[in-house]
Amino acid sequence: MIIVASILFSLAALAVLIKQDPKRARTFGLAPWQTGVGPRFLWLLCLAPGFVLPFFMPFAHWVIWLGATIAAGWFITSLRPGLGTRLKGELTALEARILGK
Repeated sequence: MIIVASILFSLAALAVLIKQDPKRARTFGLAPWQTGVGPRFLWLLCLAPGFVLPFFMPFAHWVIWLGATIAAGWFITSLRPGLGTRLKGELTALEARILGK
């Protein structure tokens, strides 16, 4: 359970970091998302479980955290902005078709 929480914690920090990246925003023609937190602090939050896990859990948990964070981070980065909004709209339309609305 701790390993899942640490993966989700790292991915949440990584998602905010990706969302406020100015190069990514410029590439997709969006304004960068501004937060009161700098990128160094977000990187520290993203990597913090990696510093803590080896002291409290077996080494295998650290390897699982590292692999899951890297794989999910690449996946999050590969998604185009606005995909969640488009998927929500498509699912709402599908639900309306199924229910006959």
